[in-house]
Amino acid sequence: MFIEAAATCFAANGYAGTSVDDIAKAAGATRATFYLHFANKADVINALLGTVAEATEEVHAKLADAVAAGTREALHDWLDSAFDFWDRIGSLLLAQEEAAALHAEVGTARDDVFERGVAAMTAGLERAGRGGDDTRRIRAVLAYSQLQSLSRRWLRHGWDIDRARALELMTDVWMTTFAVPR
Repeated sequence: MFIEAAATCFAANGYAGTSVDDIAKAAGATRATFYLHFANKADVINALLGTVAEATEEVHAKLADAVAAGTREALHDWLDSAFDFWDRIGSLLLAQEEAAALHAEVGTARDDVFERGVAAMTAGLERAGRGGDDTRRIRAVLAYSQLQSLSRRWLRHGWDIDRARALELMTDVWMTTFAVPR
């Protein structure tokens, strides 16, 4: 009940703009009851993000497959689905970004997602036998950093750049990083 209430409050008011009292009220409970379940708001945001962890793992598994395929179509389709995924969990991502600035453990959880994305890309390259052992992780870090940077910009500004054009250009860039050699 608190996790769903927190999601609603964070989506409406952001992390910083939501108090424990707001979450408790939205859950139809008291502040004291909230503290029986969670130590603080950071625990709630981590629990909330844990609810999307399975979906994120599926996204990363598909990322490994797209990188292993190394085709324009596979990379384009995965990026397009990632952009759609942001639409589904954007309010949670924004709350996580706000919370990460205040709570080290939330930042660590965010960094873990980044590392799992890099690991998926690296695994895809390894499975396909592309890139040297010494460059696979570097390629993955650079590409995932680009994706993360765009997602953070999108969180703050929405699609203030043309989404379709951004998708095409990012696909072009990723082709140079992950494509099947000709």
